[in-house]
This record gives sequence, C-alpha cells and structure tokens, in this order.
Amino acid sequence: MHILAIDPATHTGFARFSSGSVSLVSDIVSFDEELGAFNRQYRRWLTDQIKRYGISEVVIEAAILPTGNTNIVTLKKAYAINMNTHDIAKHLGCAVTEVQNGTWRAHFLCGRMPPKEQRSRGKLSAWYKQAVKQRCAERGWRVRDDNEADALGILDWARAQRDPAYAVHSTPLFEQAAS
Repeated sequence: MHILAIDPATHTGFARFSSGSVSLVSDIVSFDEELGAFNRQYRRWLTDQIKRYGISEVVIEAAILPTGNTNIVTLKKAYAINMNTHDIAKHLGCAVTEVQNGTWRAHFLCGRMPPKEQRSRGKLSAWYKQAVKQRCAERGWRVRDDNEADALGILDWARAQRDPAYAVHSTPLFEQAAS
C-alpha cells in the first residue's frame, strides 16, 4: 500500500505512506502564483510523486463549494489540483479517492466537535485547523502548518479504511501501538 494524501490549497499539504518500509513522510509544497505556472508545476510534482514513490492510490480532500469571500484565484487553484490529480493519477494507473473534509475529520478527531461558541462562521475553520494540529501533536507528528496537518489526517483516514489492524491502533485507546 503506497498512499499519497493531498490537502489541496495554495500551500498544498501532502503525506505519503509506504507499507513495505512503514515509512511516513509529510510536508508542504508551494507553486508559482501565476495560474499557468501553478498548474504546470503541480502536474510535474504529482507525476514525480507517483512515479518516484510507486504510489498506488492518491487520496485527496474533495472540492467544496466556497462560502464567504473566497478569492477566485484560490478557487481556480483548488479545482485545478483536484482535476489534475484525477487526470494524472488515472493516466499513470493509480487509484484516486476523494474524501469529504467532514468524513476524515470525524475519524481523525475521534468525533470531537467544536464547542457551541466556536461554531460561528468566522471561528469554525480556525477551531478545526487547531484541533487537527493538536491531534497530530498527540500522535507525535510535528507539522509546519494546518495544510500538512490536514494531509496527515486524510492519510490516517485512508490507512484506517484500508487496514483494519491500523484502524484499531489509530484510535485513542490503542494509539501508542500505532506506527
């Protein structure tokens, strides 16, 4: 099982897992601000990841309809990442799975929900970002920002879906045995 998890954003978080070596790698990758260069650089990066690391599945957070004042360029980049991921992965014989942010977060945060006072529009996103980073810290994973933390959360969900033994060990009761 060689999984690449992607949190699509202006600064894209990614996490890679290879079961043969039980290797876990995560980071953030940024691309040029200009849309054409952004698109080319992302396509090159993803192609390299799949080929270099023998990725068999890419798991990406599903695109959502924006709320509030989302910048149109940011939206174009997020949708471009999603479409390019499907195109490149399928072309290279790699499976693609999209997961809704609510689905992987419910798993990764063990069902924790924001308190009522944090459920307003301006506070909800910040609460989730902090909760996911905190959960990464609880797992012993050092992250640079919320994009990398989200990618690790997505990867954790994907591994739990594909490996029942990992699913048991990724819960708080058993997590000290998780790798």
